[in-house]
Amino acid sequence: MATGLARIKEKLKNKEMVIGSHVGFREACFTELLGDVGFDLIWIDAEHGPLDRSEILDHIIAARAAGVASIVRVPWNDPVIVKNVLDMGADGIVFPMIRNAEEAELAVSSCVYPLSGIRGAGPRRANRYGLG
Repeated sequence: MATGLARIKEKLKNKEMVIGSHVGFREACFTELLGDVGFDLIWIDAEHGPLDRSEILDHIIAARAAGVASIVRVPWNDPVIVKNVLDMGADGIVFPMIRNAEEAELAVSSCVYPLSGIRGAGPRRANRYGLG
């Protein structure tokens, strides 16, 4: 089964337009609907909205159900937050307020497993429960 992220990579490779939408509301059914009507990615805003971890997870699940990529803007460049969102199965992360090289290095390191990074292994949804 091709993932939403694989579909985006293929479109970019073919120089096709990728269309996304931003969601910041709690109801994940709208994320699923946006995917069903043809969007390629959903940007889930956990920085400037009321979304808690459970609601972020609902949006990620809805995006996967619709075959679109889920990109989560985390509230801060914090490895604990990033680890949790990636373990939920998000396809990507948007980091707010990266202002220097050290902050950029922390952001990247938070997304990569050791030895190159500091992300811990909690392989559940992120690796499709071992089915991927």
